[in-house]
Amino acid sequence: MDKKTERLYLAAKELNREINSQASLARALNTSSQVIKNWESRGISHQGALKAQQMLGISATWIETGVGEMFFGQPETPIDPNVVQLDRKIRNIPVVSWVQAGNWHDVEELNPDEYDWVLALSKVSERAFALRVQGDSMQPEFTEGDIIIVDPEADFHSGSFVVVCQDNETTFKKLIYDGSRAMLKALNPIYGVLQMKDDAVICGVVKEKVKLY
Repeated sequence: MDKKTERLYLAAKELNREINSQASLARALNTSSQVIKNWESRGISHQGALKAQQMLGISATWIETGVGEMFFGQPETPIDPNVVQLDRKIRNIPVVSWVQAGNWHDVEELNPDEYDWVLALSKVSERAFALRVQGDSMQPEFTEGDIIIVDPEADFHSGSFVVVCQDNETTFKKLIYDGSRAMLKALNPIYGVLQMKDDAVICGVVKEKVKLY
């Protein structure tokens, strides 16, 4: 494998140990597995190194030369112990349709070239997916066009924002309990509260919101 691409893999694994294949690196960089395969044999292009710097924070100079800090903007002085540092184990998440969310299986089944991808800063499982908010039922906290990151493996409780499949329709609401009854509440007061039916399926818990401008 080309030395520059070896350095890219090394740094990517420092960020997330699950980035260990052409497919996983392609997802992290929002590109195709074929591009990664080409980099392995021919070396990563300058534009590719800049993309890795922009999307993952890996220094393009370090990728190309092996000189300097591995991560772009890494401080040379000791980190202030009073400052909380961001966990670098970020994950690239596919933005899927609401129909897909109601029958979600695994990100590995997707063709990375056919989807938009967003970075999740919160800790989520490999099966996490993203949705674009539709309508105004969850305003003011969530507005149409916002992107929510949903984790099918996260635990839910009263007060969780959940994506639920009920009556062959996938919806996004706040889960609340009235005694032993599970209810689905819209944040917009013009909408009512729905009782969650016995055959309803919670597709996942909202872990993060991405606001695009």
